[in-house]
Amino acid sequence: MDTIINSSGIPSSFLDGFCGTGTVSGEALSRGTENITAVDNLRVNTTILQAFYHCRTNEREIDELIAYLNSLKPYSGYITGHFADTYFTEDNCRLMDAVRDEIENLFRAGEINSGLHTYLKASFVLSADRVANTIGQYDAYLKHIGSPVVENGKHLVDLRVYSPFRLKKLKRLPSDNIKIINGDMVELADKISLEVAYYDPPYNKRQYFSNYHLLENLTLWEKPQVFGKTKKYRDKELLSRFSKSREVRGAFNELIGKTNAARIFISYNSEGLLKLNELKRITEDYGRVETFEYSYRIFGNGAGVSLKRPVTEYLIKIEKF
Repeated sequence: MDTIINSSGIPSSFLDGFCGTGTVSGEALSRGTENITAVDNLRVNTTILQAFYHCRTNEREIDELIAYLNSLKPYSGYITGHFADTYFTEDNCRLMDAVRDEIENLFRAGEINSGLHTYLKASFVLSADRVANTIGQYDAYLKHIGSPVVENGKHLVDLRVYSPFRLKKLKRLPSDNIKIINGDMVELADKISLEVAYYDPPYNKRQYFSNYHLLENLTLWEKPQVFGKTKKYRDKELLSRFSKSREVRGAFNELIGKTNAARIFISYNSEGLLKLNELKRITEDYGRVETFEYSYRIFGNGAGVSLKRPVTEYLIKIEKF
């Protein structure tokens, strides 16, 4: 956000495409932007943002609901049957089954409104993530429940995995300055007109849906069939063209061409499907281009292995013709 503001000033209106959990939107809001639109195709992300920014709830009612849900008797249901001792311990799966089913029961019975329903779903998935047997993503789980945390320099399991699942209150940031949309950013691009657009699309073949399929599953609560060791479910609509080598160029051309913004910023990196010069050739068809580069090191040479590799982050600015 510093680079965007330093090069363009504080935008009066800002589009955070592929917003994820809304970190950039929150930063823009804190810097004084008065009109923000955040878009993501994953329902879990927009549900969490709705809960943080839009839910108007009574604190006493929230306290009572969370205490009630946390007191429910555990039982084996969809979560236990599919995810026990994989992404979560069996004990936590049983707690989660009781709570997630009851959230839907309360909503269907009219005992909570849509705002409370959204709030409780967000609290649920964030609380589930706190006790998950992963290293941050759900493309795989750490297959060592019951093992030491670290063995021979390899991270096997987090201590948090053994903590009991409990709903927790959210630290909300109520604001009417942010609009949250669940949908495909490319399809929506020509329907949104703002001063600055910021895009952080997928950059490699790893689909975001594959990384967060379980949290999406728990948010939607449609109880689909899952398959394979990683317990994923099929949803072709959530697969991104930006993660397909044959489609990524067309996706960028369509996105940039349809965007109604004076300035566009694109976040990408040196491990992307497109090389920097390829991305420059695409963007230069739409305006004057300036590139900012930042080098850093990241973890990622195998699950649980504490090695780092160098990566260059690109921020490409387009002043549209």
